[in-house]
Amino acid sequence: MLDKFSERTKGVLALVILAAVYGGVGVVTRYLNQYFPILQQLYLRLFIALILGLILFRKKLSLARLTKISGKEWLLILSRTFGTFVIASPLWVAGANIAKLANVGFIDSLPLTAAISLILGLEKFTAKKGLLVLLSFIGVVILSVKDFGNFSSFGLGEFLILLSGFFFAYRNFSRRWHSKLLNDAEITMLMLALGLLMVFLTSIFLGEKAAVSSWNGELLFMLIIGGSIMIANIFLTNYGFARVSPVLGNNVVNMEAAFAILFGFLFYGEVMNLRELLGGLLIVASVVRMNRLK
Repeated sequence: MLDKFSERTKGVLALVILAAVYGGVGVVTRYLNQYFPILQQLYLRLFIALILGLILFRKKLSLARLTKISGKEWLLILSRTFGTFVIASPLWVAGANIAKLANVGFIDSLPLTAAISLILGLEKFTAKKGLLVLLSFIGVVILSVKDFGNFSSFGLGEFLILLSGFFFAYRNFSRRWHSKLLNDAEITMLMLALGLLMVFLTSIFLGEKAAVSSWNGELLFMLIIGGSIMIANIFLTNYGFARVSPVLGNNVVNMEAAFAILFGFLFYGEVMNLRELLGGLLIVASVVRMNRLK
């Protein structure tokens, strides 16, 4: 069925799914923080993600191609991995545990990938692109900010979330710098394997110790969910941003805010009000219009 779609459309669909996946990250990390320090939580999720990847992508992996990777390509993989798992992810988890959730959702949706791409000239700036990014951002503001007085308490947690966003943005727009040698599954698996090694060694160096006294089915289940979100996050990012421009991709991922409202209605019966409906429609309209731009 997907064969009927263009590569660009497949990329957009991947990022729509990614936006939905983002909605579950905060729930999982807050649960796991009761049992594990930050880096330990991350490398356990990375380990599970790596196992799942070996099962899911076994037919798409080629060890022979590893010997053909250039030094420049290895440097790109290492920098994207280090920025994602050793810097951005720990900063985000730490920030999400002390910042207000409304502020976390708002800062997460800042169009950093789009803005940096346009500023660095990675994508040609046009008035239409600028206006559509602004339209998406306005939609996020309408959805996320119920009380602008919340931002008077902008503190360490909010700063950590904002700082992590710059490294996640680098991971996103740098995807297009890869050569055609490796496919999305191989890049994902290399990032997961290297990320596991980097985070594990950092955790050992810092002397982290688990707070969990005994394992149970619920804890294991949440770790598996966390690992599943991890591999979905990395693969969909690589797949989507390889086929979609950083500006359009950023707009699509901003649909995370709209999905949060939708999930609230489906799982908790929270009714969307007129303000939230307007914000969601602005984000979706921006994505649809941006997708039509050549």
